[in-house]
Amino acid sequence: MAQDLGQALSWEGDAQTQDSQFELLPAGDYDFEVTGLKHERFDGSEKMAACPVAVVQLRCTGDKASGTVFDRLFLNTKTLWRITKFLKGTGLLDPDTPEGTRFPLSLFDQAIGCTGKCTVTITKSKSNGKEYENNNVDYKIPPKRMAPAPQRAPQQQSWGGNGF
Repeated sequence: MAQDLGQALSWEGDAQTQDSQFELLPAGDYDFEVTGLKHERFDGSEKMAACPVAVVQLRCTGDKASGTVFDRLFLNTKTLWRITKFLKGTGLLDPDTPEGTRFPLSLFDQAIGCTGKCTVTITKSKSNGKEYENNNVDYKIPPKRMAPAPQRAPQQQSWGGNGF
C-alpha cells in the first residue's frame, strides 16, 4: 500500500493555503479495520515514563458516518488495560485470555487488516490556551465464548413390568 509522503516545500517557492484535513467522527458505535500502524516514541512527562507508542490508523464505518481515526497506544504499564482491549478487540488476543497472562508486544505487527467494533467519543482538551476536540476510541471486546453444553448419552426408557 503506497503511503502519501507529501512533497517538500522550498523556502524560495510559494504554496497555497489549505484547511485542516482532520475531521471528527460523530460519537457512536462503529465497525473498524486497522489500516495502518506506526511506531513512535513518547519522551515522557510528569505523569508517565518515556515509552514506545503504537499509532494505530482505523477505518471506521457506522450508520452515521465513516472516516479515519488515529489512536495512540502507549506501551507503558500504566496503559496495559488499553493495549489489552485493543488486542482482544482485534482478535489478536483471545477474549477469554485471563488477567495476568503474558503476551508478546510483537502482536501489534499483525494488526493491519484486523477488524472489530468500537465506540468513538469526542473529548476536549486544551493546549497553549487553545481548545481542541479529538476522537477517543474504546475497543469492544467480543463476548466470552460459551463452552458447548456437554452431550448427554441417550437413556433407555424402561416401560415397567407390564410385558412391553
